[in-house]
Amino acid sequence: MVFYSGQIITHPKMENPTIVMLTDRNDLDDQLFGTFGNCVGLLRQTPVQADSREHIKNC
Repeated sequence: MVFYSGQIITHPKMENPTIVMLTDRNDLDDQLFGTFGNCVGLLRQTPVQADSREHIKNC
């Protein structure tokens, strides 16, 4: 997922997309956030972990 996200983010035609990952478990959410957080160089931006629906709506 990280590699694919990096490809999408850096593709010139995508024009700075927002990628949202939805999970059904808190432990999986934390694991994926950690993985994406370790790949800031590939993603060229720092991931944000939403803590509520309102947080997602405001981003």
